[in-house]
Amino acid sequence: MRCPLGTIHIVDTSNPTSLLLAKSPENAMTSVPAPTTQEEAQTTPKEQGSTTDTERYTLDPTTLPEEVKSPLKAANNLPDLPANPEGAPSSSDSTAQDTASEEPEGPIQSVIWYDAVDSMFFDVKHKTIHLHSAGIIEHDTIKLEAEEVLLDWTHYTIAAFSKKNEAGEVEKKAVLTRDGIEYIAESVRYNFNSQRAVANKLFTKQDDGILRANKIKKDSETTFYADQCTYTTCNLVKPHFHADAQQLKLTQDDKVVSGPFKLHFDDVPTPLGFIFGIFYFPQGSGVIFPKYGGESEKGFCLKDGGYYINFNDYVDLALQGEIYSKGSTGFTAQSRYKKRYQYSGELIYQRSTSLSSSEKELSEEELFNKEKSWRFQWNHRTENNRTSSLTAEVDLQSQSFRTQNTLPSSERLQASMNSSIRYTNKLIGLPYALNANLRHAKNFQTQESSATIPGISLRTENIYPFRKKGGSGDNWYSDIYFQHTVDFENKLSNIIGKDTLDFSLENWPVLFKNGKYGVKHIVPLKTNVKILGYLNLTPAIQYQERWYWEKINYRYNADRDEIQEKVRSFERVYDYNFSAGLTTTLYGTHFFGRNATIQAIRHQMEPAVSFTYTPNFSDPKYGYWQTMEDGKKLNRFQGAIYGAPGDRATAVMQVNLNNRLDMKVNADGEESTKKVPILEGFNWSTSYDFLAESLALGDIQLRTWTQLFDDLFNISLNATFDPYTYPKNNQGSVQDKDKPTRIDEFAWNHGQGIGRVKQASLSIGTRLSPGGRDSTLDQYDKLEEDQAIKEEVKHIQEHPEQYVDFKIPWSLHLNYEWHYSSLTPEEQASTKVLSFNGDTSLTENWKITLSSAYDITKQELVGTATNIGIYRDLHCWEMNFNWRPLGDTQYYEFTVGVKSPLLQDLKYSRNRSYKNL
Repeated sequence: MRCPLGTIHIVDTSNPTSLLLAKSPENAMTSVPAPTTQEEAQTTPKEQGSTTDTERYTLDPTTLPEEVKSPLKAANNLPDLPANPEGAPSSSDSTAQDTASEEPEGPIQSVIWYDAVDSMFFDVKHKTIHLHSAGIIEHDTIKLEAEEVLLDWTHYTIAAFSKKNEAGEVEKKAVLTRDGIEYIAESVRYNFNSQRAVANKLFTKQDDGILRANKIKKDSETTFYADQCTYTTCNLVKPHFHADAQQLKLTQDDKVVSGPFKLHFDDVPTPLGFIFGIFYFPQGSGVIFPKYGGESEKGFCLKDGGYYINFNDYVDLALQGEIYSKGSTGFTAQSRYKKRYQYSGELIYQRSTSLSSSEKELSEEELFNKEKSWRFQWNHRTENNRTSSLTAEVDLQSQSFRTQNTLPSSERLQASMNSSIRYTNKLIGLPYALNANLRHAKNFQTQESSATIPGISLRTENIYPFRKKGGSGDNWYSDIYFQHTVDFENKLSNIIGKDTLDFSLENWPVLFKNGKYGVKHIVPLKTNVKILGYLNLTPAIQYQERWYWEKINYRYNADRDEIQEKVRSFERVYDYNFSAGLTTTLYGTHFFGRNATIQAIRHQMEPAVSFTYTPNFSDPKYGYWQTMEDGKKLNRFQGAIYGAPGDRATAVMQVNLNNRLDMKVNADGEESTKKVPILEGFNWSTSYDFLAESLALGDIQLRTWTQLFDDLFNISLNATFDPYTYPKNNQGSVQDKDKPTRIDEFAWNHGQGIGRVKQASLSIGTRLSPGGRDSTLDQYDKLEEDQAIKEEVKHIQEHPEQYVDFKIPWSLHLNYEWHYSSLTPEEQASTKVLSFNGDTSLTENWKITLSSAYDITKQELVGTATNIGIYRDLHCWEMNFNWRPLGDTQYYEFTVGVKSPLLQDLKYSRNRSYKNL
């Protein structure tokens, strides 16, 4: 039964100092207005409509607990209410209206519901309600459940007490639930007005943190004070560890601050602790405690320490630093931002100074000439790109940043660095879509840098000039469509002639002056024609025009040296070509007997033939090529950003043949069948130029791949064949080994098959585990419809090295790769590598991982690919050990710490890197 505050069940109180107990279930269902005066309270149940045979019991107040006899005094400073409690209905409407107009509005703005299993008592004199045996009170987001509950109308307070047996032991504690968080205690007192509370012997859990306290006070909406308390993230009755403190302050969703504390492991006190402690929640601002460790070159260090600022739900900032005993320092500022359904991103700035690790004493000048390095990163993503979007992947860094072991080894091996900022807009109301970008690239080996500032593109969708608006054409010409694309690009390079400049602000005037820029228009005209219902014909005409603002004039000097002179003028450089493509799909199926295991084999072929003709634009009437006195043709737009038309006509035919082979088999003796791939792809391609004077046939490309035995093996093979041969001498070797030149003779005419293999690669991979494929991570492929695990699956796929699966005793990945290249018959090179990675669970909580690669050609392990890891699940703790024993730079890292992010600073980490001399 649930009753709103202001209604009671028994109101006969002949003795004002006593309470009446209602035991009759029938009377428990009776509700009458609450009494406002002593006379009204003495009305008999019969006069109020109750049953006449109600059984009444008088309870002596001296037998009640002291807490019940004396209502809460925590809010005695509040003014007393009038005799009629707020919300209690009066005997007459007029009186109630007058009273409501005179009474001040109290702090209780909503209905308070209460209920009890045994009985409910109402004391008119003290304006209290006592709920006996499993009493419940609910108000807004607060719910209180206890064996004894007392509600004081005068001071807006409630009190709850636990159930005790005859021996005085607590059998059932009071439970206060607020906003979904439970507070379990022997006694609880709460004031509705001040929202303060006091609890004894309390237990509560917020996020992963578990707090036990002898006494706790709630000071405000989010602040708690406790004494003689323990704090842990272990959810066992006897936790593996806990922090013991005499005083503690907890701010919800922010931090836990304690006085002197020490750590206990399995209830054994340890000297570990401090004179104070600050533990921040992940979403709160506060200090980031540093980690300590050491490196052989820089010495011991404190790193990753600083301060974290959570401005709001959309922006945060982390300021971190590091310092090494040998003088090196570092600073990192990282800010993340997010606007839901709009955009998100992060900014990272890193700056460091590095000092030589030499043991010799450094001079004062050397101390102040530390090598400085920096790096700036910006990543931005637009989540709602219906009309416009901005995407940024910016990575700018100094040369020295890559040499100070600041970057991971995988990034240090990369020879180049690329950055881009892209903005797109559909330009509502216009037929064009805008695409603007800024790009930057740097090669750390050649020191070449380039930047596109800016690149702008306008593009239309397909435009059908012969279709009616909003309809689709029924005639062949209604499928004719065209597009228009306009590109503008301004490209800068730090290599000017034979000089290499620094890509710095002071050199920008020179870089812009020598930059390359231009405009390009592309207008393709296409259509699709169906022939005989099976053939798809796609004829097309493409017109391309380039706009340049300079060209080159060539001349010879007296020494017959070629001289280039740039002439400033506006030039329109155009060309065009004609093309047509023909595609279809063919099927061939061979059926076996009805009872055969293999019921059918199907061969699917997709032949495609295309032809492209481009006229000769080297004629003097175009002015694109200059013919010298010796008949040599020179490109007057050499090096231009969009190039220039060719100096000869071409008529190229491209041939592609895609194949797929499948078979249909009985599914384990059932009536149903399943398709099994034999070859998922077996593709050939080549080209032939009918107007070429020699070597008209292009390279022959082969690509094939498949999966065998229910995806147990993945196999792929790629090869490139040169169809022509090289002249050979009498000894059978190639003539002119320094500069071998092909002759216009096919290899098959010399008994060399379809041609010489120029490049080839073979890859065979498999994954083994005791439970088969379905027991591995691949089982998540079947759960794509489960929205709850999509994010987890995505994280596992993107970071497989962080995934620890204790359900599989072991797993093993094997991959064999073979690469071969031969640009000329005399230049041949091949590599064979067998890579593997696996893991095994020694017990339920032990996991060992191993990854490496064996270079079969060199007969040695690849050091950079060799790594050994040991993981131990310690329930509320975890241990990680990673070791790379081989390679030029070796390292190990050992970490043991608490799993919960609330105590992420409570861990010990030790790492060291050293070079293999």
